[in-house]
Amino acid sequence: VDANSKLSISGSVADAVGPGVAGYLIQFFSAPYAIFIDAMTYFAAAGMYASIPDHEPAPNPPARDAGLLRRVAEGLSTLWGHRDLRAIMLCGATHNICSTAIRALFILYMSDELGLGPEAVGLVFACGGVGSIVGGSLAPWLQRRFGTRTALVGSQSLTGFARGLIPVAASFPGLALPILCTSSGLLGVARPVFNVIQLSLRGRAVPDHLQGRVTASFGFLMWGFTPLGALVGGYAGATFGMRPTLIVAAIGVVLATGWLASIRDEYRFSPAPGSGNRGESATSPE
Repeated sequence: VDANSKLSISGSVADAVGPGVAGYLIQFFSAPYAIFIDAMTYFAAAGMYASIPDHEPAPNPPARDAGLLRRVAEGLSTLWGHRDLRAIMLCGATHNICSTAIRALFILYMSDELGLGPEAVGLVFACGGVGSIVGGSLAPWLQRRFGTRTALVGSQSLTGFARGLIPVAASFPGLALPILCTSSGLLGVARPVFNVIQLSLRGRAVPDHLQGRVTASFGFLMWGFTPLGALVGGYAGATFGMRPTLIVAAIGVVLATGWLASIRDEYRFSPAPGSGNRGESATSPE
């Protein structure tokens, strides 16, 4: 948890700085040039990746010569067969669908319905980055103080509250910017707490040689349906209006918390045969 928290904080610093920079770049150079500058930074990032040494230890236990379909099946069966990982995955999938519907409308909602300019929009996103630094820092303490299940339920509930503030901003035009900054900041606090804890739980619950397969299964099931959320959000926003769509999607984020009710609160894992240097079991929490 502590290591994942540090990784989350390092990314959160960029999340805090980037949106504010983007707002000023758009203001002074216009959006196309700002996007071009952003694209150039990816080449710099690629150069940094290229400098990473490629000396990796051999897997322990040694990788088996399994076919692609068998590896996919192992990842899916390990994920679906673990009650707690399955609950987190279902929560994450539900959350991602509803949150993607919100993101599909969010910038248009801020600019068209609320009349916010590029700098204000950048400030809203920057508040989320600042919040994520706080959330990443608090995650280890919250997990130790309240336990895994309570920390996950609390962070997901806070996410739903933060999303619910977005349509509320339209009712108070003079306070729209501070309301959205509060929403973004709370969301920034909540998501690192959830992600750090669920990622750490997954790292403890899954044997080393299955980490990649389970991670791939997680990514597919949690993110595979998000394009549907974007399509539904865009269609509903055009058909029924942005604010009603944002309200329904925020309710969906809150309801995603229900999947977490079955999670066990504490995790200490018995050694699994041949699971490598950590030796955690995917199926037998004490």
